[in-house]
Amino acid sequence: MFKRKTQKTTKFNMTNYSIIKNIKRRRFAFLDDTANFYTSKNRGTKDFICNYSATKNSPGCAIGRHLFTNVAEILDNLGNIVLIFSDGYDHLLPKWMREMGQEFLSAVQCLHDDARIIKTENSESFWDKTGLTKTGKEQYEYIKIKYCI
Repeated sequence: MFKRKTQKTTKFNMTNYSIIKNIKRRRFAFLDDTANFYTSKNRGTKDFICNYSATKNSPGCAIGRHLFTNVAEILDNLGNIVLIFSDGYDHLLPKWMREMGQEFLSAVQCLHDDARIIKTENSESFWDKTGLTKTGKEQYEYIKIKYCI
């Protein structure tokens, strides 16, 4: 289980994921960073819709905050990561990100967006003001086991 870090990262102080050659380790670092960075207050959503690009309260969504501003703004108009891959726009993503795979990126996007990828007993949000809720942690663990171990 991840441990919430007290230090927040910024757009200019992020992990250089391209140097993590092992894809499962890179996925875990990306997942863990996402889980530690976001709360219900900074998730990069506007009117309950995820934005790749920055908003007033966020540097962007789980994927978008790792993109150049102009790329994030283009992706805002294209839809979720599955559509970006299926419509052939995945070349806009950094190579290190594409290498993690559409299925994994979609799972992380679902975690960020509060969208269920596994059935849970309740409808609790994945996020609260301190970070992941119990239900969110269940989703995190599912993604970790399926894609990172």
